[in-house]
Amino acid sequence: MPHIQVDTIRGIAQINGKSYPMYCGFLPAGDLKNIADVPSFSRDKAHHQIATDISHPPVDQWQRPLDPGKTNAIKETYSRTDKDNLMANPVLIGVAALNIDASVFVSVSQKCAACSDGTAVPMQNYFTVSIHYTNSKKPLWILDGQHRLEGMRVSLQKDEPIPFVLLFDDRIYTGPFLAEIFTQVTTGATPMQPLHAEWMLYAFRLGEYVEPAVEQSMQATIALCKEVSLHGQNNPFHNRIQFNPYLTLSGYFAFAFNMKEWVDIIAENYYGRGGNFTPQELAAEIVKAIRAMEDLDQYKNNGSKLFSNENPHRILAEGLLSGLLKFLASGIKPMSLQEWKTFYQDSQRQFHRCRWDLPFVRTSGALSSGNGNPSKVIAKECFNLAFSDPASLQGALFTDYLQGVKAALKLTAYSKTATGRLSTSNKLERYINPGTGLNPVDLNEGRIARHFLRIEPETPNCHIISVTDPSVNPPKKLNDALKRSGLDISNFNSGQEIIVSSMSYSGDTAVETRIRLDK
Repeated sequence: MPHIQVDTIRGIAQINGKSYPMYCGFLPAGDLKNIADVPSFSRDKAHHQIATDISHPPVDQWQRPLDPGKTNAIKETYSRTDKDNLMANPVLIGVAALNIDASVFVSVSQKCAACSDGTAVPMQNYFTVSIHYTNSKKPLWILDGQHRLEGMRVSLQKDEPIPFVLLFDDRIYTGPFLAEIFTQVTTGATPMQPLHAEWMLYAFRLGEYVEPAVEQSMQATIALCKEVSLHGQNNPFHNRIQFNPYLTLSGYFAFAFNMKEWVDIIAENYYGRGGNFTPQELAAEIVKAIRAMEDLDQYKNNGSKLFSNENPHRILAEGLLSGLLKFLASGIKPMSLQEWKTFYQDSQRQFHRCRWDLPFVRTSGALSSGNGNPSKVIAKECFNLAFSDPASLQGALFTDYLQGVKAALKLTAYSKTATGRLSTSNKLERYINPGTGLNPVDLNEGRIARHFLRIEPETPNCHIISVTDPSVNPPKKLNDALKRSGLDISNFNSGQEIIVSSMSYSGDTAVETRIRLDK
């Protein structure tokens, strides 16, 4: 059985009362390559394969793939004959506990010095490290320096010694701890892709994944990605959730969310709200609910913004998931595919009648820039109503409600206290449908003088963009009208007009509402 022996110097770091031994030595790159492997995943590893691996610890493929460009650059640098380039940056290695057995192992023995009387005296901090390996199994992991090692191995300096630091103590250097060290030592180098960092944190239960709600959300996301079917239903999300940052995210029509986005959506709307389905049960319920929705969409593959590739709306899909998950978190029992279809087709929802192609979204910039975030919030809040309180849609089709049907804004006028502040006594409230022409309001109704004004959305399908005074050019923004403290209108003349600009889902629904303030 092949093995390598190397003399090292041991140093022990004392951190928070614990001892961390490190062994420093020198070996040619080829020898290091023989005894140490990189626990990396390949650039073309399928998303569902990564999901499967991290769901069955211990995980043995958690480092980023080798970058041939970086390796070649190192090779070229250290093959120059016109300049003495010295590789003095050590490679960091640790014991790969998964590979250790009777034939593949690492042992450490203290070196001794021979005395003149024939006795041997231990040499403080000098140790011989013996590494036993086979052609197929290596007992060490490269934690930092895989590009250095590979580049040096094929350079003209391939036989020259390079420094290494070995972390060896199986009681301390566990797999999760070595992974955590890897994340720390690579911070200043080329950063890991965010998705890679996220699933690695989960695999070793680090960071936010120590929290049960986040851990369960990842487990549900893993199930959605790796399972071909769930509870007897074909899973449309199989291999369509991005885990590998080096592969393109395909998604499922509008549901084009990567692993981290799925985790955040589920944690925020389900497990963070006390949902008690197991991750597998939740994944199955999501699949049934989405498949039922797709079956009822008469615009599927024909312009649907949820279930076609014709400009699908991610924010609409996120809104649907948000409403669905909040609804499930309220204690709803599992439903069959047919029960979900019945749920969607009841008299207050009527999803089967909706225009999911959203013809009112006409322009390419309708969901970009300043229109995107309000539209996303509106989609979430409207789906919350549709799932949990459909009567609040007031009989409107859901897609009409998204467009602004039944939208309302609320105007509240307040009197003034003796100290000149807004008083909540004798307030006047008016509800106005946006875009309905001129709306006169008698501020002094009941012969009560009112000096402050507030304007706010009354329905979740209404977002107020601005309130302006059109009597000046350019129109003056009246931002205080949108604040809790209100707008002081004491100096406004009777008959003063203001304009409220508002929108529903997408900038294409933006309208102006004229309000005349009479005194």
